[in-house]
Amino acid sequence: MEQQHKLFYCLSTTIEHPVAKKHPKSVELFKDVIIREGGSKKNVFANEKCINLDSVETAMSQADKRSENSTMDCAFGLTDGKKKQIIMCEFRLNYKSVSNISKSEIDSKIKHSKLILGQEPSLLNQHLLIFKSELKNQAFSRIRRLYSNKNIVSVLDISELKNQYFQNS
Repeated sequence: MEQQHKLFYCLSTTIEHPVAKKHPKSVELFKDVIIREGGSKKNVFANEKCINLDSVETAMSQADKRSENSTMDCAFGLTDGKKKQIIMCEFRLNYKSVSNISKSEIDSKIKHSKLILGQEPSLLNQHLLIFKSELKNQAFSRIRRLYSNKNIVSVLDISELKNQYFQNS
């Protein structure tokens, strides 16, 4: 059995992604995306970068003269020291209630984001939904029911996101 290595944030995987190179203005600081999505100006991130998928989709839809598709908020690179992967992240920091979480909306965001990001480096088949700490447990229960206990979508708060993926940054 192959030993699983812990994945952690990788700046080079993020900024060297073909989408980041094609749309360099879409590479933003994590803390700026968090603030724009309703998070505190005093958050735990400093200089970590991500690919703003909403920004990429806006640019692509304008170039193609079509309406925008919904996407996850951002993506960032991960590595275990050898293998590089991309993970997608959606911030739900403005939510007051979890009752309006829609599986079809999440699935649509995932689908369109995958189309943007392509397959190289590979996409982690786990997607992150980030909630305020006080709603995280309710959101976790709702997502678990919506996805029939499949481990496709993980629910975290901002500090858990930082602790799980950004310990080495």
